[in-house]
Amino acid sequence: MYVTEGGTHITFADEGCCNGGASDTKKTAEGNKDGSPARAPQETSAQTKVEAEETQLRTRAKVLFLIETKKTFEADKRNRLKTKRDEWKTLAAAINAEFGSNFNANQVENKWRTLRRAYMKAKSHNSRSGNDLKVVEFEEELSEVFEKDHAVNPTYLLEPGVVKKSNDTQPQPVEQKVGGSDEPVDVPSAVQQPQSGPSAAKKSRKNKNVTEALLSRLEEAERNRTERHKELRASRVRHEALLERLVVAAENYFSRSSRQQSEAE
Repeated sequence: MYVTEGGTHITFADEGCCNGGASDTKKTAEGNKDGSPARAPQETSAQTKVEAEETQLRTRAKVLFLIETKKTFEADKRNRLKTKRDEWKTLAAAINAEFGSNFNANQVENKWRTLRRAYMKAKSHNSRSGNDLKVVEFEEELSEVFEKDHAVNPTYLLEPGVVKKSNDTQPQPVEQKVGGSDEPVDVPSAVQQPQSGPSAAKKSRKNKNVTEALLSRLEEAERNRTERHKELRASRVRHEALLERLVVAAENYFSRSSRQQSEAE
């Protein structure tokens, strides 16, 4: 039975058809006639994989987006949020706006902790002499974030008066002899000096622009979510009105049928 915009059109299935459908349903629930159990529908492995990726932060695109966004927050200290909790909420909102997903702050934080733990484990393994090289996924992207984290890449005292970074790629002090003394004196390399001037200002402006673009995207996503909510409400109102018309049409149909039957008798 259905209703069109131009008028009412009602179709009723005969009783035999309905009874047959009920019989088929009962047969499916109880099993086959030969006694074998009814076979439940199975999802394909591809469908299962897609559903798992939608509910977990596993796809490469989402993880790379998380790393890049986290790197932006770490680099732009002036616009850093007050608490880590606020940061995880903002990162979750950014991922949801980008991919149309529904992750929360806890899921994003747990994923980041998993990435950090895997990176530190591989780094510790590779630092030991004699171990085979262990490669971690997203190592290159994660190194841009973690190599600046003292908890991951701490400084340590190599010998009195000489402090060395654990990262072997950092330039080392240049040893020079002064006068007739055989004792070397460490002279800091020019590359070790903190960046300043136009290049540092340019980098700071770039980070600020990235943060502003991210916040703008979040605001746009919130506006889109509000519009979708309004559309859903309007659709629900139309559906309820259509259902009401359907009930009225059905009542009129049964009333006419009953009246015609009475007149025929």
